[in-house]
Amino acid sequence: MIRFTLISRAGDGLPLVATMESQRDEEEIAAHKKMSKSIIKILGPEGSLTGRQAVAQDAGSISADEFTFHYINDSGIIFLALCHHRYPRVLAFAFLDELVNAFLAELTGAGAQNTRVNAVRRPYSFIRFEPTIQSIKKRYENTHRLRPNGDLADLSARVTNIPVYQVTDVLGPSVSITSGMHVS
Repeated sequence: MIRFTLISRAGDGLPLVATMESQRDEEEIAAHKKMSKSIIKILGPEGSLTGRQAVAQDAGSISADEFTFHYINDSGIIFLALCHHRYPRVLAFAFLDELVNAFLAELTGAGAQNTRVNAVRRPYSFIRFEPTIQSIKKRYENTHRLRPNGDLADLSARVTNIPVYQVTDVLGPSVSITSGMHVS
């Protein structure tokens, strides 16, 4: 199950839009939401300078206890989804591919996409896109009745080449999953 989605600008990690969760869900994933911001910073252009394990900049998965972060970096925008660790990777990336296409189509329909994203100064400036994220996410809740927009066989072949990391390798060994913060 997809639990949380965050779309951020790659250059500085500024969050453009994120899904809002119910209070019960929010409490369960609060630490992972904090981690997502650190992951976004590592995926940005300065991320490889942190001294931790280098991560693939275009796509990857990061395991964090009972959840996994899946991400795609496209057109200077990072699309990140937090999923339960048992949720199929191919469906997580199908969801992200669909999200990338919908977001970029909305930006392109409104004019030059990179200019609009780069001009944003306030976090969550694209919150109006959140209902679109929720509708795509809802389609991916029932995996047995799902009809993804893309070719799953092709995507499955691509996903096998997408690297998987451990959160402690990416954020450092002092990361506490329960708090989402570094332990001193």
